[in-house]
Amino acid sequence: TMPFAPGEPWAPQDVTPAYDLEKAKALLKEAGVAPGSLKLTLLAYTERTELKDVAAVIQAQLQEIGIKVDVRVADYTAIEPDLLSGNFDMVLLSRGYATDVAEPIGFLNADYTCTGGYNISHYCSEETDKLIKSAYAVAEPAKRYAIYAEAAKRVYDEAVTVYLIHETAFDAYSDKVENFKPHPINYFIMTKDLAVK
Repeated sequence: TMPFAPGEPWAPQDVTPAYDLEKAKALLKEAGVAPGSLKLTLLAYTERTELKDVAAVIQAQLQEIGIKVDVRVADYTAIEPDLLSGNFDMVLLSRGYATDVAEPIGFLNADYTCTGGYNISHYCSEETDKLIKSAYAVAEPAKRYAIYAEAAKRVYDEAVTVYLIHETAFDAYSDKVENFKPHPINYFIMTKDLAVK
């Protein structure tokens, strides 16, 4: 999927990846990759216990198209040097972008610009850099959101990273709360209009 969950205001619209086992096999054949000849290592880290199970599912799915996958699970500190240097085939990460700023600009800048501080994919595109950096100068939220959506679409189209799941958050409140408006990524929503009867 995309870097952004479908319900977020900056998520690109009408982009749904399709599972197509036969097309995957055909693409590998077209690329000259014989079944069983490609072997990759998938890294995961112990601090997120669910990643080991997710890695096993990915391993099985890639085996269906003839790709052998070795799974390496270790403490994050043990794999981080490989991540930062680009010395890996695939890695499972849990990545959130909720920060002090309730928009994804910091996440896009850190993960998808050439000089980004957490650019684990080592992706570098001058066009994407210019696009992301242009959002800083746009005051109108709808226009900024369109820039974020375009950047996410580029990341998706270029297969920079593959997002498997997005967190689903639920907001619960009483009918005594007035003017509550949920936010797609910010958990603590206090506005001047929020009131309790």
